[in-house]
Amino acid sequence: MQKLVELKDFDSFILERKENNVKRDSFIEQAVSEIKKEFGASAQDFIATTRKKGVDEIQDFIVRIVEPYIDKNGGDELFYDYDALLSGLVSWILFTMELKPDKKR
Repeated sequence: MQKLVELKDFDSFILERKENNVKRDSFIEQAVSEIKKEFGASAQDFIATTRKKGVDEIQDFIVRIVEPYIDKNGGDELFYDYDALLSGLVSWILFTMELKPDKKR
């Protein structure tokens, strides 16, 4: 059986993408605010908390925040700002790797 595909006109497509992007940006801003409340408002506080609690606890906290958003919004659309996604991943991995030698000091 063939699947029917609904094609939208360009203006509708752009408006929908913009609306999704605004929702996503708003959610990310809210999530960052919650992370700052839990683990520190400044970079120094965040690093100190990470040293004490560990990276895994922070990752688990972030996942608990993100899961309801994905469940609510279907998660059908992937994050399409690819460069920002890669920059964030590299920054997080760099941060976790820098903490390891720092603990030895």
